[in-house]
Amino acid sequence: LRTRVFGRMAPDDKVQCVRQHMNLGIVTAMCGDGGNDCGALRTAHAGIALSDAEASIVSPFTSHSKTVMSVVDILREGRS
Repeated sequence: LRTRVFGRMAPDDKVQCVRQHMNLGIVTAMCGDGGNDCGALRTAHAGIALSDAEASIVSPFTSHSKTVMSVVDILREGRS
């Protein structure tokens, strides 16, 4: 599994980054915990909210543990 992690980006740059990876045919996930992540969470193939705030409203997946390990859980579920 090849993974790239990007951080410290403006909200519009997050959306652009997700779109660019998707345009390359890469299945793309996005994790976020705040309102500034909503656009990228909504755009990604798998948006994972790590909070109960605004991000959880637009995200198809919401983690109650608020940890990045939630991504591993979702990958396991998706491969079942």
